[in-house]
Amino acid sequence: MSKIRNFQPSITPLVKLLTFFSLISIVIGTTILSSTAYDLKEQLNSLRSRQVAMTDAVSELREIVPAQRTRMRQALLENINPSYLDQSLISRYNRALNVLSMASEENMDIASL
Repeated sequence: MSKIRNFQPSITPLVKLLTFFSLISIVIGTTILSSTAYDLKEQLNSLRSRQVAMTDAVSELREIVPAQRTRMRQALLENINPSYLDQSLISRYNRALNVLSMASEENMDIASL
């Protein structure tokens, strides 16, 4: 029985040491996970804002292109100088194209389309 009592004091510090390392590991893991979750949330917000900008640009193009095509056709059929064409439509068209090209530069998957 005396041998068993001799082992208990030597095991207790090991258990305490393992418990300490386990708690430290949990704290470090929690910190890493919370940092990763924060980074992912920032990426999600960035992607959502880019998606909204791209969707707005595409809807702008869907509105502008038919109107511009109609005006170009009218200018060709009536032999009208194309400089009379609505410059605001052209500037909206260029702005929408710039938004889409900037988004495609940020994401190479989109650029390949």
